[in-house]
Amino acid sequence: VDLTVRDGEQTTAVTGTLISALEREDDALLQTALNKKRGRPVLTAGRRTVEESLLRFEALLALPEKKEMASHLRQDVEGYHAAGDRLLAATSAEGARSLYNAEVNPHLRRAVGAVADVREDHFRSTEDVATWARDQARRSNRFLVGISLTALFLSVVVSMYLASVVIPPIQGLTNAVEAMRRGEFDFRVSIDHHDEIGRLTEGFNRMADA
Repeated sequence: VDLTVRDGEQTTAVTGTLISALEREDDALLQTALNKKRGRPVLTAGRRTVEESLLRFEALLALPEKKEMASHLRQDVEGYHAAGDRLLAATSAEGARSLYNAEVNPHLRRAVGAVADVREDHFRSTEDVATWARDQARRSNRFLVGISLTALFLSVVVSMYLASVVIPPIQGLTNAVEAMRRGEFDFRVSIDHHDEIGRLTEGFNRMADA
């Protein structure tokens, strides 16, 4: 469970960073389209950040069944970069706007959507593990409650046994001692048991006879 939680936290951080990097690159791309001299360094730095984030993202998808998803995402990102370069090469504002709507933005949306899908998949996995852990905890609690009730039942049974078997003979001996203290030397205790208490009672009666 702890490993799944840590994996979920790492996935959230990496996917969030990649989505943010893609959106910042898109802002830098539009800025560069308006002013190439000022925007180009920002765009270059943004693409570098996207590549670094993408590499960390691909490391999360190292399992064979996940590699295809990572490959599709890289294709979307590279397609987005290529469409961005075509946008910057456009000779008119109308052509640039048309390229952005037809090519650049769809590539960007697909890339962001793919990253979000991976994040949602990890969220669902984390929820499944959390549900399993909750069910296990409930079963453990029911088991502990069962043990506690059984122990309570046994305690009641033992208490009832002591109250009905052990305590009355001891009370009888106590009453006999009190009777002898009052001078009633003909007081005897009935012997109902053939165990240690019975032998103790028999010994008391012999002492009283003496």
